[in-house]
Amino acid sequence: MDKKEIREKVLALRNGLESNTKKALDLAIRDKVGELPEYKDAEVVLCYASYHSEVDSFPIIKMAFEDGKAIYCPRVVGKNMVFLRIYALEELQAGYKGILEPFFSDAFTPSIGGPKSLCIVPGVAYDRDKNRIGYGGGFYDRFLGIHEEFLNTVALGYSCQVLDETIPAKDYDIKPQIIVTDKEIIR
Repeated sequence: MDKKEIREKVLALRNGLESNTKKALDLAIRDKVGELPEYKDAEVVLCYASYHSEVDSFPIIKMAFEDGKAIYCPRVVGKNMVFLRIYALEELQAGYKGILEPFFSDAFTPSIGGPKSLCIVPGVAYDRDKNRIGYGGGFYDRFLGIHEEFLNTVALGYSCQVLDETIPAKDYDIKPQIIVTDKEIIR
């Protein structure tokens, strides 16, 4: 299967999750993220604002606030993303394609000697080698292509999003270091 076919197949599975089941899986994923050494050590958490049937990132963002971490969410600017600080979920407003984004705040730029940082990314499908298919816009690949050496990266997904077959990948496709699902942690 090519990326488009994989994307369609996995989105149909993810979109088919029942609401109560999805909520339970979201909390299981949050708990697994909270136990990661990379999360515990992070001073800064860069995290997407979930959209449609993605793993709900809001329980993770709330946990990070409670744990005293600085939280930054992405804002799309042209073909790129910047991560802007939020102090409350209520600061997020509909932006690019209706996805919740921060509008005005301090931007975070990962750097050598900067705070320990964790970047939590969404995805549509993954394989066991940690190849990732997103929505095809390349926003996370571009951001991580520049900054990945300064960040720990964790991709979130439900177990139905992890395929045993290899996902086709290009040189510019950036693999997350870790994938967390409701059933496992893939390193």
